[in-house]
Amino acid sequence: MDRNSAEYEHWYAQHKTSCQINHPRSSKSIESSAAVILFQRSVAKFNFCYTTLLNDGDSLVFNVIVSLYDNTVPYGENYTVSNEDCINHISKRMKNGWDSVVQKCKIQGHAIVGKGRLTKDRVRALQNYYSRAVKDNSGDLEAMYEATRATFSPSTTKLLQ
Repeated sequence: MDRNSAEYEHWYAQHKTSCQINHPRSSKSIESSAAVILFQRSVAKFNFCYTTLLNDGDSLVFNVIVSLYDNTVPYGENYTVSNEDCINHISKRMKNGWDSVVQKCKIQGHAIVGKGRLTKDRVRALQNYYSRAVKDNSGDLEAMYEATRATFSPSTTKLLQ
């Protein structure tokens, strides 16, 4: 619908009276705006300080919060806030990456089916293996590194067949 049309003007006139818009910027910035509100009112309203921000891994929320306080911590130097990525989101991004490789291979005409190839079931199994490797080795970075690297080893792919 053209914004200069009479049809749009009629629709907008009716819509404007019932619209409950509560966020003036892009939908992508809603998450950051909500987090900023939570951080800003946490002490004054609830005498509470957030210590960990758990996000989906591709979120800019932590950067927005830190930038509000001139690259210092929101509650002063005695309190730190750490940024943690959710393993479920990380493994989902990993799966999406593998799915993307499969799609590119299909588009380029490469065979992706058969023994030792990336099938949907194999991608799902790799995602689960990777996620399990991270969860099982939480707190031991070296073991986590080795376990996640094993996701890509030939012996692991044989186990998943």
